[in-house]
Amino acid sequence: MESLCRYFAVALAKRGITVNAISPGWIEDSVLNTLPDVAQDMIRKWHEGDKGWTPMGRLGTPADVGNAVSLLCSADAGWITGQVIAVDGGLSLMDAGCRSTSSEANAPPVPRRRRPRQALGLRAPSA
Repeated sequence: MESLCRYFAVALAKRGITVNAISPGWIEDSVLNTLPDVAQDMIRKWHEGDKGWTPMGRLGTPADVGNAVSLLCSADAGWITGQVIAVDGGLSLMDAGCRSTSSEANAPPVPRRRRPRQALGLRAPSA
């Protein structure tokens, strides 16, 4: 999808047409509601509070996605093209399951925020 978005953004730019995509995270009242109750409850719990998967600490709403679409359809976004906008409450910024020590290697993956050094692709200092 991202490649198509970029291709059409370039192909249609001369005509003044912008092409973008929205990549939503877990959204209430969406495909989430088609999952078994146990899975729905698990996903909702993963997103709650300070230690949830998303920095925003909640699931998204249809209005969150609609607001992003409204922005991209407005004249204010006339210079934005070829982008995939993550509307996920910051989930795409999280580093789920990345382990830094061998003692954690067999532990189950736990979502956590990236440390600044990891986000920059730098190695942690040796101890």
